Amino acid sequence: MKSIPAACATLGLVVLVTAVGATANTAPNTEPCRKHAATQVALENCAAAGERASQMRVDAAYAALEKVVRGAELRSVRADERAWLTYRKLNCASASGLGAPGSGTIATFVALTCLTVRNKQRAAYLQWRADPQRRNSQPMP
Repeated sequence: MKSIPAACATLGLVVLVTAVGATANTAPNTEPCRKHAATQVALENCAAAGERASQMRVDAAYAALEKVVRGAELRSVRADERAWLTYRKLNCASASGLGAPGSGTIATFVALTCLTVRNKQRAAYLQWRADPQRRNSQPMP
């Protein structure tokens, strides 16, 4: 029989995958951290670390893209990024129910994990867009 923290972790991931529609290739690898997380706070700390790491990947990919685009395309990239940030915020708030009455204690974990999934997707897209050779030979992620 699973311990209560382990059961909660499993339930949280089931809720997350259902809520944000994550797939195996976009879901964050929280297994090493989760193995040792025995409390809700520890799970949230793991999720927060994953979110920070994925945000760094987005920031690096965006900076690389800004170096290769100019003029109207650069303005378009910046507008696209602002729109994506709004989408990510609203999507993860909706998926987690964060701030909604009765959202429960798992909401923060789900929100952080959602942000991680969205960030990984965005970083892949920005890397693809910054590389003309990849754009011409691979489908958009």
